[in-house]
Amino acid sequence: MRRMTVVLLVCVLALVGGVLAGSLLFPRTLPPSAGQEAAGTRTVPVALKDYDDQRQVKAKATWADGAQVLAGDTGMVTTVDCTAGEVWAAGTAPISINDRPRVAIHTSRPLWRDLQGGEEGPDVEALQSFLDAQGYSTSDSGRYDWSTSTSWRQFLRDRGVATDSTAFALSGVVVLPADKITIQTCPAVGAAVTPGAALATQVPTLTAVLVSMPASLAPGERTVTIGAASAVVDESGKVADPSAFVAEPAVVQARSAGAGKEEIDASVKLTTPLKVGMVPPSALFAISSKKGCVANGKDTIPVTIVASSLGLTAVTFGTGKTPAKVDAKPGEGRTCG
Repeated sequence: MRRMTVVLLVCVLALVGGVLAGSLLFPRTLPPSAGQEAAGTRTVPVALKDYDDQRQVKAKATWADGAQVLAGDTGMVTTVDCTAGEVWAAGTAPISINDRPRVAIHTSRPLWRDLQGGEEGPDVEALQSFLDAQGYSTSDSGRYDWSTSTSWRQFLRDRGVATDSTAFALSGVVVLPADKITIQTCPAVGAAVTPGAALATQVPTLTAVLVSMPASLAPGERTVTIGAASAVVDESGKVADPSAFVAEPAVVQARSAGAGKEEIDASVKLTTPLKVGMVPPSALFAISSKKGCVANGKDTIPVTIVASSLGLTAVTFGTGKTPAKVDAKPGEGRTCG
């Protein structure tokens, strides 16, 4: 009985040893879907994202002293419609001298002389363009003819100037430096004026806004934002339209702070965001500068590296088409060729 038990124990041990030896000599091969996936074959989905490359920057504004509005006549200011911060517009009559309204005008070329019938020149063309813009038709001939002179007279009458003359007289107008200006200082009623004397002063003019542009920006047109205002900015940091920020409190405060304290908080971003694909850094190979490649099986796809964020790399695809997935770890030594 004892001998039979020993024989059975030996047989069981032999069977177990055979199974173990077989598993070592002939291991079971699992498919990639079961357990650890084979190196170089695992793929990851490409997540699409709008990327505007927004950066925080500093800006500086350049101001020019406000232009003066000059008198064209001798006399006394009898009435004036003016307070600091108010807008004077061409085509209005904001002031009277010697109880005669003076009409504000702005032309593309300086009006340097009085005009009567038959006179010609670029200044006449400028006056005709001004009258046309105000709704008074002229011949646009560059000649101070009947249609121009009668339109000028009607323009004056419509603004409270009683006149039978059809001549243009510089003494009867106030020439503005722009179609609309914001007034900083006003004339006082009772003030004596002479031709060429300052009647009023325009607020300082914002002539330029320059942005300190960061390095390594994504390619594309950019917009700078200060407060609630925005404008296009070029690669050098020059803002295309500085007037967009003329009323922005941060810009005005910087001017008041004085030289050396004019830095302004701003941000820049792509005007049109890039559509980028987010891939793991391990998916990239053959990287040179901002160029490289990703793979999708046997396909090699060139990419441009845009940025990195939260462990992923943002890229644009040179083929113009975004793959649905890429290899997470392409084989070592793989090239873009």
